[in-house]
Amino acid sequence: IFFVLYFLADMSVKFYRNYQDRLSQMTLIKEENEQTKAALEIKSQFLSTVSHELRTPLTSIIGGLDLVNNGVFGEVPETLKPVISIAAKNGHRLGKLIDDLLDLQKIEAGEIVFHLKQLDANGLVKEAVESTTGYADKLGIQVTILPCRDDCQILGDRSRLIQVMNNLLANALKFSGPGGTVKVGVETFDTRVRISVQDEGVGIPAGAKDRVF
Repeated sequence: IFFVLYFLADMSVKFYRNYQDRLSQMTLIKEENEQTKAALEIKSQFLSTVSHELRTPLTSIIGGLDLVNNGVFGEVPETLKPVISIAAKNGHRLGKLIDDLLDLQKIEAGEIVFHLKQLDANGLVKEAVESTTGYADKLGIQVTILPCRDDCQILGDRSRLIQVMNNLLANALKFSGPGGTVKVGVETFDTRVRISVQDEGVGIPAGAKDRVF
């Protein structure tokens, strides 16, 4: 009887301790959950504030560039037209990127929308390269386009693909030395179209490829 009572008492103590541990864990989980909700709310407010603060001056900049492009302030010299045109395009693209900040909420909620249309891959690459011309010239790097000769029509979201291309080109330019060359190629493989960005930089270390891709 003594042994059975001791066994029951020991089991009760262990059960009580485990119960208390679980209660502590549940309390900790609830606290972390509340902190996570608070962090998400702060992030949403931050994105909303940043988007608003950036949109106001950017709208003025884009408006000014559009007025210059339209000749409101007089005839624009031919040498300045390409530069101002690229600046205006990048301004509009930056506006779309600000809108993308708000799309983060949609991505987390699984509500992101892609506007898929028929696009010419060569034209897409040309537009992306033009948007980085100023950066490339500043670094003294030549960007060469190798277009495809076949029909390179693809189905995609232009603004999203331009965003991807800008990221690839910016990385290629960043890690290329002065006087280097970046090649952007468009190739067809049966029903697929491949767009590649190749630079002459140091490349990606073998051990880092898994993390990068």
